Amino acid sequence: MRDPDWYILKLQEELGELTQAWNKASGRGRKRGTPIEDLRRSLADETADLLGHVLLFAHNNDIDLAAAIERKWKFRPDL
Repeated sequence: MRDPDWYILKLQEELGELTQAWNKASGRGRKRGTPIEDLRRSLADETADLLGHVLLFAHNNDIDLAAAIERKWKFRPDL
């Protein structure tokens, strides 16, 4: 069973992985001959992971994410 802290800790972990992918894709990390397509795929995959965990965090905490986005960002998302 996942405790409430798991959701926020996973967000931190996934942000770290996205940062690492960004560093590689932007030339700041070790590429070691990695093809650009692989770097871009990794960046996309890590972004998806982070978004997925944001959604899990919101769901676990009964957050109406669509309403919060509309209130804070002043647009209506099509979730």
